[in-house]
Amino acid sequence: MSTFQPDMAPRFMDLLARREAQLQALLAEEAADERAQAEAHATGVEVTDTKELAEEVTMTAVHDMQHAHAVAELEAVRAARQRLDAGTFGQCATCGEPIELRRLEAVPTAIRCIRCQSLAEKA
Repeated sequence: MSTFQPDMAPRFMDLLARREAQLQALLAEEAADERAQAEAHATGVEVTDTKELAEEVTMTAVHDMQHAHAVAELEAVRAARQRLDAGTFGQCATCGEPIELRRLEAVPTAIRCIRCQSLAEKA
């Protein structure tokens, strides 16, 4: 099993920094869209039928879920960067064993090895 080695830190730090920038840009774009929608509503645009109302409610729910996911992922990215700085990146938070490198490459924010993650998801 290949595991994270300290000399890999710059590669993972760069990967996490790029993802953090992408998420920040996404959240900034969402904020701009929300401002534009608020301005449109303030100018008197009204929902005229139940179909439009249902569509607006659905789109708001989808947007809220996407926003929450982006915020959670941003927090996970920042936590992973802190683990890199602290020298604990790549160690399972549950059992302390190394997280397999393939898992970290697929999910750089992973805090658990596959075994402990599976157990956590079942609980």
